[in-house]
Amino acid sequence: MRLPYLIVLASLLATPALADRAPTLAETASVEDALEAMGCSGGLIEVEEKNGAVTEYEIEDVDCGDGHLWDFELDAEFKLKKRERQD
Repeated sequence: MRLPYLIVLASLLATPALADRAPTLAETASVEDALEAMGCSGGLIEVEEKNGAVTEYEIEDVDCGDGHLWDFELDAEFKLKKRERQD
């Protein structure tokens, strides 16, 4: 009877730890600099981490002055990975 519980427990332990958190002041400044270089500003920043290491920055509701709001993904080095217009 314990085998199913052990299998579930083992699968949970083997799953990498993913977490979202708020950015630090330094990360916020770097994200803002990256967005500004693309002619954009604002947005809500969320930091994606895997096992304690930053994997990407997600920024929602970014204003690029074109009348639309955009969602951005930047890599750990603040380089653009993805830019998607909100509909």
